[in-house]
Amino acid sequence: GTNEEGRAFDAHELAAVERLLLPDAKFLTDLSVGIREERERELVLRLELLVALDRITADAQNNSTELLDRLRAAFPGMKIAALMGDREFIGDTWMAYLQSQNVPFILRLRENQYVLRAGYVALPISAIAQHLRVGDKMIVKGDCRLGRANETLSASVRLVIMRLASGELLALACSGRARHALARYRQRWTIETMFGNLKTKGFALEATHLTDPNKLSTLLALLAFAVALTVKTGVAKAQLQTIPIKKHGRRAYSLFALGLYTLRKIFVAASHDQIIGFLDQLLSTKPPVKSIRALAFR
Repeated sequence: GTNEEGRAFDAHELAAVERLLLPDAKFLTDLSVGIREERERELVLRLELLVALDRITADAQNNSTELLDRLRAAFPGMKIAALMGDREFIGDTWMAYLQSQNVPFILRLRENQYVLRAGYVALPISAIAQHLRVGDKMIVKGDCRLGRANETLSASVRLVIMRLASGELLALACSGRARHALARYRQRWTIETMFGNLKTKGFALEATHLTDPNKLSTLLALLAFAVALTVKTGVAKAQLQTIPIKKHGRRAYSLFALGLYTLRKIFVAASHDQIIGFLDQLLSTKPPVKSIRALAFR
């Protein structure tokens, strides 16, 4: 992994993360953790905190508090700038824990989540933001509490809502300034993209039956390496053939998808010696443009 300045995390840091996560290797989901160094330069350390996909319940939230405690123990000098989580991680216990530990958070809410504001009856987010059109966003004035008047309410949070191109609402509860919450939360999408590449869009990680921590560690290391090489292949091919842009302004397919298609084509059509030559170039510091031109486009 690397930080935003491009410096690779050193072996001691990676070993600490491995020691932190591997005892819970049978679990798998994600949280994003932004870390602020002593020099107050913000880093983004994306950790795949290992929490069961099919057990996102209060128990999973308790597991998350334990894992975060272990993360802080592994990196005792760090300051967390922001912790971001998806809709599965909303809960009184989890949010109370983060606030008690002075950990800033940005957590996504479901559209049917009820919100209580001073002077208003409790309303679901879908009703509060029903006037928003695609691309519009709003910061709800004042402090909000999640829940209804007759329920156990969360601690006070700030709320920002945006209408996505799909028509879905992106609603974020944050402990700090709501003004910067959307920009920070976008950092999570790189994790979602990587998960898709590791799983259904690429290497079918979810199909593994491995539970042994050491074997799973080896598998994750190999898959991380494979994803990196696949994206690098896509970057090289994109230099030869521009990826078309659709009407919504996004690329028709990702660099990963392009690279995976190209690798499949090479491995099917090329000889053993040609594949070895291609891999030698792929593992060099430059994109293997010449090899792809010779092998993938003949």
